[in-house]
Amino acid sequence: ILEITYNTGVAAFTNVTAFETFKSGADTANQSFTTVDGNVAATGSLTIDMSAQATNSYVVDISAETNGAITITGGAAASTITLSASSMGDTFTGGAAADGVTVAIGQLTSADTINGAGGTDTLTFSDAGILSDADLTNVSNFESLATAAGTNTLVLGTEFEGSGISTITTSTGAETITFGSGVTTAVTV
Repeated sequence: ILEITYNTGVAAFTNVTAFETFKSGADTANQSFTTVDGNVAATGSLTIDMSAQATNSYVVDISAETNGAITITGGAAASTITLSASSMGDTFTGGAAADGVTVAIGQLTSADTINGAGGTDTLTFSDAGILSDADLTNVSNFESLATAAGTNTLVLGTEFEGSGISTITTSTGAETITFGSGVTTAVTV
């Protein structure tokens, strides 16, 4: 376990390898963890534990990871999370405050488990593309979804319904959103 117990701004993990866990050891202001691809060995795993962040917001950016699985345990405070480019699946569990999770639309699959938990949570796509209902299989407790500029096609059904999302904010570009029979609650677009 690599435990960070001071205000780091952005923690530098450039030459850090062979740890199973990166942990925020205290509820510090401006806590920000940004990983590099080398932090997780190919097909390996890493846990990022931010549970100590009870009142101070925090940032975790794992977007550089390409071939490992990362699990992020959130704290009660608000968070800004950017998920990885790995096909092995990311796991994020938020806390009581608002969580903002950003992911490339093509990288969100049923291999990812994303739970906003409490608060008003937003799932944001960093780029335009196609989202199928199955991609939302393990997404829960989110209230909003935001698309990126460009051409987006969203086909939504039962898995979307289970995600808790009730608001979709579109960006500029062509948006095609299909609500299947599995969507039974009102959605604001």
